Amino acid sequence: MEANIKCKIKNYRLNNNDFFTKSKLLKFKTTDSADCKRCGAEESSKQDLWDCPFSQLAWKNLNSILEEKKIRFGQNSFL
Repeated sequence: MEANIKCKIKNYRLNNNDFFTKSKLLKFKTTDSADCKRCGAEESSKQDLWDCPFSQLAWKNLNSILEEKKIRFGQNSFL
């Protein structure tokens, strides 16, 4: 049951843009740069999950695994 609560909290935080990304931490002056460690773009929730080339690669790999296992989720893919 605790895993379900953690999932709900993460979902709430994601929907309300409540993650401490580097761009948000820069506003609080707790970091000296808002750049993503992986690609160098300004780090935000959207960038972390979708726009970063490394995230896109992870989604493509997930799609490949799901296709291989013949598992479908509503749409054809996550990207």
